[in-house]
Amino acid sequence: MKFEHETDAAAAHIQKVLRYCPTTGLLFWKATAGRAKAGAEAGNLTHHGYRRVGVLGRYFLAHRIAWLLCTGRWPVGLLDHRDQDKLNNRFENLREGDKSLNALNVSAPRADTCTGLPGVGWVKARRAYRARLCVNGERKTLGYWPTAQEAHEAYAAAKTAIAAWNQ
Repeated sequence: MKFEHETDAAAAHIQKVLRYCPTTGLLFWKATAGRAKAGAEAGNLTHHGYRRVGVLGRYFLAHRIAWLLCTGRWPVGLLDHRDQDKLNNRFENLREGDKSLNALNVSAPRADTCTGLPGVGWVKARRAYRARLCVNGERKTLGYWPTAQEAHEAYAAAKTAIAAWNQ
């Protein structure tokens, strides 16, 4: 997935006006222009908790800019924050992925879950708790367990194995 405004021209301009600090993962303006002051941290927070930077009349997500400044290219797909911290844009915390990988890297359960545990649901017909996750857009059932905790442990183990495979 590439955003339409992530062009080669935008990349060249961003490389001229922004500096990336790999230690902190922060972006800074290289020169004063308009409201941007040289040396000041670039960007502001979105209502989703990500940092974004306004350049060329468009907003770019800071983690995508960090990737660009470290690799010299825009990310091919989605970027996932390994530690789930949306503001930790250090390069080693970012990885290219897809919706499936991104969905695996969540700690909170869905709002409509009856168990309060991610990846676990009650299956009335089996009178058991089912563990399942989504891999490459396809739901995979991991099995059925007598307790929600056992099902959650199976889900967590599978999630860890898949995340390790994708690193």
